[in-house]
Amino acid sequence: MTPFITLEGKRALITSGTRGTGAATVALFRQLGARILTTARTKREGLAAEEFVAADLTCAEGCTVVADAVQDRMDGSTSSFTCWANRRRPRGASPHSATAIGSASLISI
Repeated sequence: MTPFITLEGKRALITSGTRGTGAATVALFRQLGARILTTARTKREGLAAEEFVAADLTCAEGCTVVADAVQDRMDGSTSSFTCWANRRRPRGASPHSATAIGSASLISI
């Protein structure tokens, strides 16, 4: 049977990917064939080191860490899937900044 959807050959950055919705998204995207990179403040057991980057995305330094990891590990580009349900916008981000808009969306392609 042909799968309804495939992410084979796609790269995805999944934020907050260690618990809840984020962890479920990591598992689903991996199952559908995507090459994933996920981020959170702390790594959970069972998550491969090459799939994880520890970073606090509420500050500029954390965002830089993730951007560098995307460059180094994912050939510089991904689709971004943010899983920040009910989060406030990052410190210092204006309501119209890309950071604030990205953190407010569940999925952006």
